[in-house]
Amino acid sequence: MVVGDLAFRDDRRGMLGSAREQVHVVDVGTGAVRRVTEGRDDYAALAWSPDGRWLAAAALDFAADRSTAVVLDLVDGGRRDLLAPPAQAGAMIWSPAGRLMVAADPEGLWHPDVLYVGTPDDGLTAVGPPLDVCIDGGIAWLDEDRVLIAGLLDGTSAHWTLELSTRTLARARDLSDARYAGLSVDRERTVAIHLRSTCSDPPSLVAVPLDGTPARPLDSSSARPLAGRLQARSERFVVRDGDVDVHATLLIPACAGPHPVIVDVHGGPMGPGLCGAFEPRHALYAANGFLVVAPDPRCSGGYGRAYATDVARAGAMYDGTLPAEILAVVDAVLARPDADAARCGIYGSSFGGYVATWLLATTDRFAAGVVHAGIFDLASHVLTTDQAIGHTLREVTCGVPWERREHIARCSPSSHAHRISAPVLVSTGTSDLRVPAHQSEQLFATLQLAGVESELVRYPAANHGVATFGHPEHRLDHLERTLAWFSKHLT
Repeated sequence: MVVGDLAFRDDRRGMLGSAREQVHVVDVGTGAVRRVTEGRDDYAALAWSPDGRWLAAAALDFAADRSTAVVLDLVDGGRRDLLAPPAQAGAMIWSPAGRLMVAADPEGLWHPDVLYVGTPDDGLTAVGPPLDVCIDGGIAWLDEDRVLIAGLLDGTSAHWTLELSTRTLARARDLSDARYAGLSVDRERTVAIHLRSTCSDPPSLVAVPLDGTPARPLDSSSARPLAGRLQARSERFVVRDGDVDVHATLLIPACAGPHPVIVDVHGGPMGPGLCGAFEPRHALYAANGFLVVAPDPRCSGGYGRAYATDVARAGAMYDGTLPAEILAVVDAVLARPDADAARCGIYGSSFGGYVATWLLATTDRFAAGVVHAGIFDLASHVLTTDQAIGHTLREVTCGVPWERREHIARCSPSSHAHRISAPVLVSTGTSDLRVPAHQSEQLFATLQLAGVESELVRYPAANHGVATFGHPEHRLDHLERTLAWFSKHLT
Protein backbone atom coordinates (compact mmCIF):
# COMPACT_ATOMS: atom_id res chain seq x y z
CA MET A 1 0.00 0.00 0.00
CA VAL A 2 1.27 3.43 -0.96
CA VAL A 3 -0.52 6.45 0.56
CA GLY A 4 -0.28 10.20 0.14
CA ASP A 5 -2.13 11.49 3.20
CA LEU A 6 -3.09 10.43 6.72
CA ALA A 7 -6.57 9.16 5.82
CA PHE A 8 -5.39 5.63 5.05
CA ARG A 9 -6.70 3.82 8.12
CA ASP A 10 -9.89 3.76 10.13
CA ASP A 11 -10.53 1.73 13.26
CA ARG A 12 -13.95 0.58 12.03
CA ARG A 13 -12.85 -0.35 8.50
CA GLY A 14 -9.16 -1.17 8.83
CA MET A 15 -6.47 -0.14 6.36
CA LEU A 16 -8.25 1.85 3.66
CA GLY A 17 -5.63 3.01 1.23
CA SER A 18 -7.63 5.17 -1.16
CA ALA A 19 -10.91 3.23 -0.77
CA ARG A 20 -13.94 5.26 0.33
CA GLU A 21 -17.59 4.53 1.11
CA GLN A 22 -19.45 5.65 -2.03
CA VAL A 23 -23.19 5.80 -2.72
CA HIS A 24 -24.79 3.32 -5.09
CA VAL A 25 -28.46 3.20 -6.11
CA VAL A 26 -30.01 -0.19 -6.78
CA ASP A 27 -33.08 -0.63 -8.99
CA VAL A 28 -35.15 -3.09 -6.99
CA GLY A 29 -37.01 -4.29 -10.07
CA THR A 30 -34.05 -5.02 -12.33
CA GLY A 31 -31.20 -5.30 -9.84
CA ALA A 32 -29.19 -2.72 -11.81
CA VAL A 33 -26.62 -0.85 -9.71
CA ARG A 34 -25.65 2.77 -10.39
CA ARG A 35 -22.81 4.54 -8.62
CA VAL A 36 -23.65 8.19 -7.95
CA THR A 37 -20.60 9.49 -6.05
CA GLU A 38 -16.85 9.47 -6.50
CA GLY A 39 -13.77 11.12 -5.06
CA ARG A 40 -12.08 11.17 -1.66
CA ASP A 41 -15.13 11.72 0.57
CA ASP A 42 -16.96 9.00 2.50
CA TYR A 43 -20.76 9.20 2.54
CA ALA A 44 -23.04 8.44 5.48
CA ALA A 45 -26.36 9.43 7.14
CA LEU A 46 -28.31 8.96 3.90
CA ALA A 47 -31.88 10.27 3.66
CA TRP A 48 -34.20 10.10 0.61
CA SER A 49 -36.35 13.11 -0.27
CA PRO A 50 -40.09 12.34 -0.50
CA ASP A 51 -40.11 12.73 -4.30
CA GLY A 52 -37.12 10.43 -4.70
CA ARG A 53 -35.02 12.95 -6.57
CA TRP A 54 -32.59 13.94 -3.83
CA LEU A 55 -30.45 11.97 -1.44
CA ALA A 56 -29.17 13.93 1.55
CA ALA A 57 -25.89 12.75 3.02
CA ALA A 58 -22.95 13.70 5.19
CA ALA A 59 -19.83 13.80 3.03
CA LEU A 60 -16.85 13.13 5.27
CA ASP A 61 -13.43 14.46 4.39
CA PHE A 62 -11.64 11.81 6.40
CA ALA A 63 -8.23 13.47 6.12
CA ALA A 64 -9.55 16.62 7.81
CA ASP A 65 -12.08 14.90 10.12
CA ARG A 66 -14.81 17.23 8.84
CA SER A 67 -18.16 16.59 7.19
CA THR A 68 -20.28 18.56 4.73
CA ALA A 69 -24.07 18.28 4.49
CA VAL A 70 -24.80 17.61 0.83
CA VAL A 71 -27.63 16.55 -1.46
CA LEU A 72 -27.08 14.24 -4.41
CA ASP A 73 -29.25 14.82 -7.50
CA LEU A 74 -30.35 11.35 -8.55
CA VAL A 75 -32.07 12.60 -11.72
CA ASP A 76 -29.63 15.04 -13.30
CA GLY A 77 -26.55 13.93 -11.37
CA GLY A 78 -24.16 16.07 -9.36
CA ARG A 79 -23.78 17.12 -5.75
CA ARG A 80 -24.77 20.31 -3.96
CA ASP A 81 -22.97 21.32 -0.77
CA LEU A 82 -25.40 22.85 1.73
CA LEU A 83 -23.48 23.09 5.01
CA ALA A 84 -19.69 23.22 4.99
CA PRO A 85 -17.03 22.69 7.69
CA PRO A 86 -16.20 23.45 10.41
CA ALA A 87 -19.83 22.50 11.01
CA GLN A 88 -20.26 18.77 11.66
CA ALA A 89 -23.42 17.39 10.09
CA GLY A 90 -25.49 15.00 12.17
CA ALA A 91 -29.03 13.70 11.68
CA MET A 92 -30.85 14.60 8.45
CA ILE A 93 -34.60 14.30 7.81
CA TRP A 94 -37.00 15.46 5.10
CA SER A 95 -40.44 16.93 5.74
CA PRO A 96 -43.39 15.53 3.75
CA ALA A 97 -43.27 18.67 1.57
CA GLY A 98 -39.59 18.22 0.77
CA ARG A 99 -37.82 20.51 3.22
CA LEU A 100 -34.56 19.21 4.65
CA MET A 101 -33.57 19.55 8.30
CA VAL A 102 -29.99 18.95 9.44
CA ALA A 103 -28.72 18.84 13.02
CA ALA A 104 -25.14 20.07 13.18
CA ASP A 105 -22.45 21.48 15.44
CA PRO A 106 -21.25 24.74 13.87
CA GLU A 107 -18.00 24.57 15.87
CA GLY A 108 -17.21 20.95 15.04
CA LEU A 109 -17.09 19.91 18.72
CA TRP A 110 -19.39 16.86 18.60
CA HIS A 111 -22.50 18.54 20.02
CA PRO A 112 -24.94 18.88 17.07
CA ASP A 113 -27.60 21.04 18.68
CA VAL A 114 -28.14 23.66 15.95
CA LEU A 115 -30.93 22.86 13.48
CA TYR A 116 -30.80 24.04 9.87
CA VAL A 117 -33.77 23.97 7.48
CA GLY A 118 -33.98 24.53 3.76
CA THR A 119 -34.20 23.02 0.29
CA PRO A 120 -31.64 21.91 -2.28
CA ASP A 121 -32.40 25.03 -4.33
CA ASP A 122 -32.46 27.60 -1.51
CA GLY A 123 -29.81 26.15 0.82
CA LEU A 124 -29.97 25.76 4.60
CA THR A 125 -30.62 28.40 7.25
CA ALA A 126 -30.16 28.02 11.01
CA VAL A 127 -33.49 27.90 12.83
CA GLY A 128 -31.95 29.70 15.78
CA PRO A 129 -29.13 29.51 18.33
CA PRO A 130 -27.95 26.20 19.83
CA LEU A 131 -30.76 24.31 21.53
CA ASP A 132 -28.48 23.20 24.41
CA VAL A 133 -29.98 19.70 24.04
CA CYS A 134 -27.81 16.67 23.34
CA ILE A 135 -29.79 15.17 20.44
CA ASP A 136 -28.82 11.56 21.09
CA GLY A 137 -32.26 10.20 20.19
CA GLY A 138 -33.02 11.98 16.95
CA ILE A 139 -35.37 14.42 15.26
CA ALA A 140 -38.64 13.86 13.39
CA TRP A 141 -41.07 16.13 11.57
CA LEU A 142 -44.54 16.24 13.15
CA ASP A 143 -45.90 18.58 10.48
CA GLU A 144 -44.45 21.33 8.28
CA ASP A 145 -44.07 23.67 11.27
CA ARG A 146 -43.25 21.38 14.18
CA VAL A 147 -40.33 19.08 14.86
CA LEU A 148 -39.99 16.44 17.59
CA ILE A 149 -36.58 16.27 19.28
CA ALA A 150 -35.52 13.35 21.48
CA GLY A 151 -32.46 14.05 23.56
CA LEU A 152 -30.76 14.69 26.87
CA LEU A 153 -30.54 17.71 29.14
CA ASP A 154 -29.56 17.77 32.81
CA GLY A 155 -28.62 14.13 32.35
CA THR A 156 -32.17 12.94 31.65
CA SER A 157 -34.11 12.02 28.53
CA ALA A 158 -37.02 14.09 27.28
CA HIS A 159 -39.09 15.04 24.24
CA TRP A 160 -39.06 18.61 22.98
CA THR A 161 -41.10 20.22 20.23
CA LEU A 162 -39.67 23.03 18.11
CA GLU A 163 -42.13 25.35 16.36
CA LEU A 164 -40.32 26.72 13.34
CA SER A 165 -42.57 29.71 12.65
CA THR A 166 -42.00 31.15 16.13
CA ARG A 167 -38.64 29.44 16.83
CA THR A 168 -40.10 28.25 20.13
CA LEU A 169 -38.65 25.19 21.88
CA ALA A 170 -40.89 23.53 24.48
CA ARG A 171 -40.25 20.51 26.68
CA ALA A 172 -43.11 18.22 25.67
CA ARG A 173 -42.57 15.15 27.82
CA ASP A 174 -40.31 14.17 30.69
CA LEU A 175 -38.64 10.77 30.24
CA SER A 176 -36.41 10.87 33.30
CA ASP A 177 -37.40 7.37 34.50
CA ALA A 178 -34.87 5.83 32.08
CA ARG A 179 -32.56 6.50 29.15
CA TYR A 180 -34.49 6.69 25.86
CA ALA A 181 -32.25 6.24 22.84
CA GLY A 182 -33.03 6.31 19.13
CA LEU A 183 -36.20 7.74 17.61
CA SER A 184 -38.71 6.60 15.04
CA VAL A 185 -42.28 7.85 14.62
CA ASP A 186 -45.29 6.20 13.04
CA ARG A 187 -46.87 7.41 9.80
CA GLU A 188 -49.59 9.34 11.67
CA ARG A 189 -46.98 11.08 13.89
CA THR A 190 -48.73 9.95 17.07
CA VAL A 191 -46.23 7.51 18.60
CA ALA A 192 -42.47 7.59 19.12
CA ILE A 193 -40.46 4.37 19.30
CA HIS A 194 -37.35 4.26 21.50
CA LEU A 195 -34.86 1.88 23.04
CA ARG A 196 -35.38 2.24 26.78
CA SER A 197 -32.78 1.22 29.36
CA THR A 198 -31.79 1.91 32.96
CA CYS A 199 -28.65 1.13 34.92
CA SER A 200 -30.07 -2.34 35.69
CA ASP A 201 -32.41 -2.92 32.71
CA PRO A 202 -30.99 -3.74 29.25
CA PRO A 203 -32.38 -1.83 26.26
CA SER A 204 -35.84 -2.84 25.04
CA LEU A 205 -38.24 -1.33 22.52
CA VAL A 206 -41.02 0.88 23.88
CA ALA A 207 -43.78 2.94 22.29
CA VAL A 208 -44.20 6.44 23.71
CA PRO A 209 -47.52 8.07 22.69
CA LEU A 210 -47.09 11.74 21.85
CA ASP A 211 -50.37 12.63 23.58
CA GLY A 212 -48.81 12.04 27.01
CA THR A 213 -50.46 8.69 27.77
CA PRO A 214 -48.28 5.99 29.34
CA ALA A 215 -45.54 4.30 27.37
CA ARG A 216 -45.93 0.61 26.60
CA PRO A 217 -43.30 -2.09 26.04
CA LEU A 218 -43.03 -3.61 22.58
CA ASP A 219 -40.32 -6.19 23.19
CA SER A 220 -38.59 -7.38 26.36
CA SER A 221 -36.56 -10.26 24.95
CA SER A 222 -33.25 -8.59 25.89
CA ALA A 223 -34.33 -8.30 29.53
CA ARG A 224 -35.58 -11.87 29.99
CA PRO A 225 -32.18 -13.53 30.61
CA LEU A 226 -31.52 -11.04 33.42
CA ALA A 227 -34.99 -10.96 34.95
CA GLY A 228 -34.72 -10.85 38.73
CA ARG A 229 -30.93 -11.08 38.72
CA LEU A 230 -30.01 -7.40 38.80
CA GLN A 231 -31.24 -5.99 42.10
CA ALA A 232 -29.02 -2.93 42.27
CA ARG A 233 -30.53 0.53 42.49
CA SER A 234 -29.19 3.68 40.86
CA GLU A 235 -28.69 7.12 42.31
CA ARG A 236 -27.81 10.32 40.48
CA PHE A 237 -25.75 13.02 42.21
CA VAL A 238 -23.74 16.19 41.60
CA VAL A 239 -20.40 17.19 43.13
CA ARG A 240 -19.07 20.74 43.20
CA ASP A 241 -15.49 21.05 41.93
CA GLY A 242 -14.42 24.69 42.03
CA ASP A 243 -17.07 26.49 39.99
CA VAL A 244 -18.24 23.36 38.13
CA ASP A 245 -21.03 20.95 39.02
CA VAL A 246 -19.80 17.47 38.03
CA HIS A 247 -22.49 14.89 37.32
CA ALA A 248 -22.30 11.19 38.19
CA THR A 249 -24.35 8.03 38.69
CA LEU A 250 -24.06 5.37 41.39
CA LEU A 251 -25.14 1.76 41.06
CA ILE A 252 -25.64 0.41 44.58
CA PRO A 253 -25.75 -3.36 45.29
CA ALA A 254 -28.70 -4.86 47.11
CA CYS A 255 -26.47 -6.56 49.71
CA ALA A 256 -25.38 -4.85 52.90
CA GLY A 257 -22.38 -2.53 52.81
CA PRO A 258 -19.88 -1.10 53.14
CA HIS A 259 -19.06 -2.11 49.56
CA PRO A 260 -15.82 -2.19 47.63
CA VAL A 261 -15.94 0.55 44.99
CA ILE A 262 -15.24 0.56 41.24
CA VAL A 263 -14.96 3.92 39.48
CA ASP A 264 -15.64 3.54 35.74
CA VAL A 265 -14.47 6.43 33.56
CA HIS A 266 -16.09 6.46 30.12
CA GLY A 267 -14.21 7.09 26.89
CA GLY A 268 -14.60 9.80 24.32
CA PRO A 269 -14.83 11.94 26.29
CA MET A 270 -17.06 13.90 23.87
CA GLY A 271 -20.49 12.53 23.07
CA PRO A 272 -23.45 11.51 25.24
CA GLY A 273 -22.48 10.66 28.78
CA LEU A 274 -23.63 7.58 30.62
CA CYS A 275 -26.67 9.42 31.99
CA GLY A 276 -28.14 6.35 33.65
CA ALA A 277 -27.96 4.07 30.59
CA PHE A 278 -27.44 0.32 30.84
CA GLU A 279 -23.81 -0.79 30.81
CA PRO A 280 -23.30 -4.59 31.11
CA ARG A 281 -20.02 -4.13 32.95
CA HIS A 282 -21.65 -1.99 35.63
CA ALA A 283 -24.54 -4.40 36.10
CA LEU A 284 -22.10 -7.31 36.47
CA TYR A 285 -19.98 -5.50 39.03
CA ALA A 286 -22.98 -4.38 41.08
CA ALA A 287 -24.50 -7.87 41.01
CA ASN A 288 -21.25 -9.10 42.57
CA GLY A 289 -21.34 -6.62 45.46
CA PHE A 290 -19.40 -3.66 44.07
CA LEU A 291 -20.61 -0.08 44.38
CA VAL A 292 -20.12 1.31 40.86
CA VAL A 293 -19.41 5.00 40.25
CA ALA A 294 -19.92 6.37 36.73
CA PRO A 295 -18.76 10.01 36.48
CA ASP A 296 -19.85 12.25 33.62
CA PRO A 297 -17.20 15.01 33.74
CA ARG A 298 -17.21 17.95 31.39
CA CYS A 299 -17.02 17.01 27.70
CA SER A 300 -19.86 14.53 28.38
CA GLY A 301 -23.03 15.26 26.43
CA GLY A 302 -26.40 15.55 28.11
CA TYR A 303 -25.76 18.52 30.39
CA GLY A 304 -25.84 21.46 27.99
CA ARG A 305 -23.56 22.78 25.28
CA ALA A 306 -21.14 24.61 27.57
CA TYR A 307 -20.61 21.51 29.73
CA ALA A 308 -19.91 19.43 26.62
CA THR A 309 -17.65 21.81 24.70
CA ASP A 310 -15.89 24.35 26.96
CA VAL A 311 -12.95 22.12 27.90
CA ALA A 312 -12.26 20.97 24.34
CA ARG A 313 -12.63 24.51 22.99
CA ALA A 314 -10.04 25.73 25.51
CA GLY A 315 -7.62 22.96 24.54
CA ALA A 316 -7.72 21.73 28.14
CA MET A 317 -8.84 18.14 27.60
CA TYR A 318 -5.40 16.77 28.44
CA ASP A 319 -4.19 19.20 31.12
CA GLY A 320 -5.50 17.42 34.22
CA THR A 321 -8.85 19.28 34.33
CA LEU A 322 -11.05 16.23 33.78
CA PRO A 323 -9.09 13.89 36.10
CA ALA A 324 -9.53 16.51 38.84
CA GLU A 325 -13.29 16.60 38.27
CA ILE A 326 -13.46 12.81 38.44
CA LEU A 327 -11.37 12.78 41.60
CA ALA A 328 -13.87 15.15 43.22
CA VAL A 329 -16.60 12.61 42.44
CA VAL A 330 -14.46 9.77 43.84
CA ASP A 331 -13.78 11.60 47.09
CA ALA A 332 -17.47 12.33 47.56
CA VAL A 333 -18.36 8.67 47.08
CA LEU A 334 -15.61 7.37 49.36
CA ALA A 335 -17.00 9.56 52.14
CA ARG A 336 -20.29 7.64 52.05
CA PRO A 337 -20.94 5.11 54.85
CA ASP A 338 -21.81 2.38 52.33
CA ALA A 339 -18.43 2.75 50.52
CA ASP A 340 -15.22 1.08 51.69
CA ALA A 341 -12.55 3.71 50.93
CA ALA A 342 -9.74 1.19 51.42
CA ARG A 343 -11.09 -1.04 48.65
CA CYS A 344 -11.51 1.28 45.69
CA GLY A 345 -10.56 0.38 42.13
CA ILE A 346 -10.71 2.25 38.83
CA TYR A 347 -11.62 1.13 35.32
CA GLY A 348 -11.04 3.23 32.21
CA SER A 349 -11.26 2.61 28.48
CA SER A 350 -9.80 4.79 25.70
CA PHE A 351 -9.82 8.37 27.06
CA GLY A 352 -11.12 6.80 30.27
CA GLY A 353 -7.95 4.70 30.25
CA TYR A 354 -5.95 7.91 30.00
CA VAL A 355 -7.70 9.22 33.11
CA ALA A 356 -7.41 5.92 34.98
CA THR A 357 -3.65 5.72 34.34
CA TRP A 358 -3.24 9.38 35.32
CA LEU A 359 -5.10 8.92 38.61
CA LEU A 360 -3.37 5.63 39.45
CA ALA A 361 -0.05 7.43 39.01
CA THR A 362 -0.84 10.69 40.79
CA THR A 363 -3.12 9.70 43.70
CA ASP A 364 -3.31 7.03 46.39
CA ARG A 365 -7.08 6.49 46.20
CA PHE A 366 -7.01 3.22 44.27
CA ALA A 367 -6.08 -0.31 45.34
CA ALA A 368 -6.37 -1.77 41.81
CA GLY A 369 -6.94 -0.67 38.24
CA VAL A 370 -8.04 -1.89 34.82
CA VAL A 371 -6.92 0.08 31.77
CA HIS A 372 -8.44 -1.01 28.48
CA ALA A 373 -7.16 0.48 25.20
CA GLY A 374 -6.01 3.51 27.16
CA ILE A 375 -4.09 6.51 25.85
CA PHE A 376 -0.65 6.33 27.46
CA ASP A 377 1.86 8.43 25.51
CA LEU A 378 0.29 11.53 23.96
CA ALA A 379 3.22 12.34 21.67
CA SER A 380 2.99 9.01 19.84
CA HIS A 381 -0.80 8.85 20.11
CA VAL A 382 -1.50 12.04 18.18
CA LEU A 383 0.76 10.80 15.37
CA THR A 384 -0.54 7.22 15.11
CA THR A 385 -4.28 7.34 15.84
CA ASP A 386 -6.69 7.11 12.91
CA GLN A 387 -8.04 10.25 11.30
CA ALA A 388 -11.49 9.87 12.86
CA ILE A 389 -10.03 11.74 15.84
CA GLY A 390 -6.42 12.45 14.81
CA HIS A 391 -7.03 15.78 13.07
CA THR A 392 -9.00 17.20 16.00
CA LEU A 393 -6.44 15.91 18.51
CA ARG A 394 -3.68 17.75 16.68
CA GLU A 395 -5.59 20.91 15.80
CA VAL A 396 -7.90 21.47 18.78
CA THR A 397 -7.53 19.38 21.92
CA CYS A 398 -3.88 18.43 22.26
CA GLY A 399 -1.43 19.76 19.65
CA VAL A 400 1.67 18.25 18.04
CA PRO A 401 4.90 17.31 19.86
CA TRP A 402 7.20 19.79 18.11
CA GLU A 403 4.95 22.74 19.01
CA ARG A 404 3.83 21.76 22.53
CA ARG A 405 6.51 19.32 23.61
CA GLU A 406 6.66 20.30 27.29
CA HIS A 407 2.87 20.53 27.62
CA ILE A 408 2.33 17.13 25.98
CA ALA A 409 5.03 15.51 28.11
CA ARG A 410 3.59 16.99 31.31
CA CYS A 411 0.04 15.87 30.44
CA SER A 412 1.01 12.39 29.26
CA PRO A 413 0.53 9.43 31.63
CA SER A 414 3.81 8.04 30.27
CA SER A 415 5.63 10.72 32.28
CA HIS A 416 4.07 9.58 35.55
CA ALA A 417 3.14 5.90 35.27
CA HIS A 418 6.38 4.69 36.86
CA ARG A 419 4.92 5.94 40.16
CA ILE A 420 1.97 3.51 40.04
CA SER A 421 1.98 0.96 42.87
CA ALA A 422 -1.48 -0.61 42.62
CA PRO A 423 -1.89 -3.80 40.54
CA VAL A 424 -3.13 -3.04 37.01
CA LEU A 425 -4.76 -5.21 34.35
CA VAL A 426 -4.03 -3.84 30.85
CA SER A 427 -5.92 -4.97 27.74
CA THR A 428 -6.07 -4.03 24.07
CA GLY A 429 -7.17 -5.22 20.65
CA THR A 430 -4.29 -6.07 18.34
CA SER A 431 -6.05 -4.36 15.39
CA ASP A 432 -7.00 -1.21 17.30
CA LEU A 433 -6.33 1.79 15.05
CA ARG A 434 -7.95 4.39 17.33
CA VAL A 435 -5.66 3.84 20.31
CA PRO A 436 -3.09 1.46 18.81
CA ALA A 437 -1.95 -1.53 20.84
CA HIS A 438 1.49 0.00 21.36
CA GLN A 439 -0.10 2.42 23.84
CA SER A 440 -1.19 -0.46 26.09
CA GLU A 441 2.09 -2.27 25.56
CA GLN A 442 4.06 0.81 26.67
CA LEU A 443 1.97 1.02 29.85
CA PHE A 444 2.48 -2.68 30.56
CA ALA A 445 6.23 -2.39 29.99
CA THR A 446 6.42 0.59 32.35
CA LEU A 447 4.54 -1.32 35.05
CA GLN A 448 6.72 -4.38 34.66
CA LEU A 449 9.93 -2.37 34.80
CA ALA A 450 8.65 -0.55 37.90
CA GLY A 451 7.96 -3.88 39.63
CA VAL A 452 4.16 -3.43 39.67
CA GLU A 453 1.89 -6.47 39.60
CA SER A 454 0.36 -6.33 36.13
CA GLU A 455 -0.98 -8.40 33.25
CA LEU A 456 -1.43 -7.63 29.55
CA VAL A 457 -4.32 -9.11 27.55
CA ARG A 458 -4.13 -8.83 23.74
CA TYR A 459 -7.35 -9.69 21.88
CA PRO A 460 -6.37 -10.93 18.39
CA ALA A 461 -7.67 -9.11 15.30
CA ALA A 462 -9.85 -6.89 17.54
CA ASN A 463 -10.39 -3.16 17.04
CA HIS A 464 -11.03 -0.35 19.50
CA GLY A 465 -14.58 -1.48 20.27
CA VAL A 466 -13.64 -5.00 21.30
CA ALA A 467 -15.04 -4.70 24.84
CA THR A 468 -18.38 -3.28 23.63
CA PHE A 469 -18.99 -4.37 20.04
CA GLY A 470 -16.35 -7.03 19.52
CA HIS A 471 -16.50 -10.79 19.11
CA PRO A 472 -18.78 -12.29 21.81
CA GLU A 473 -15.91 -14.49 23.05
CA HIS A 474 -13.74 -11.39 23.56
CA ARG A 475 -16.49 -9.41 25.25
CA LEU A 476 -17.28 -12.25 27.64
CA ASP A 477 -13.61 -12.73 28.45
CA HIS A 478 -13.21 -9.02 29.16
CA LEU A 479 -16.19 -8.99 31.53
CA GLU A 480 -15.11 -12.10 33.41
CA ARG A 481 -11.44 -11.14 33.51
CA THR A 482 -12.01 -7.62 34.83
CA LEU A 483 -14.47 -8.88 37.45
CA ALA A 484 -11.92 -11.49 38.56
CA TRP A 485 -9.18 -8.84 38.77
CA PHE A 486 -11.24 -6.52 40.96
CA SER A 487 -12.51 -9.43 43.07
CA LYS A 488 -8.94 -10.59 43.69
CA HIS A 489 -7.61 -7.19 44.70
CA LEU A 490 -10.62 -5.48 46.31
CA THR A 491 -12.43 -8.26 48.19
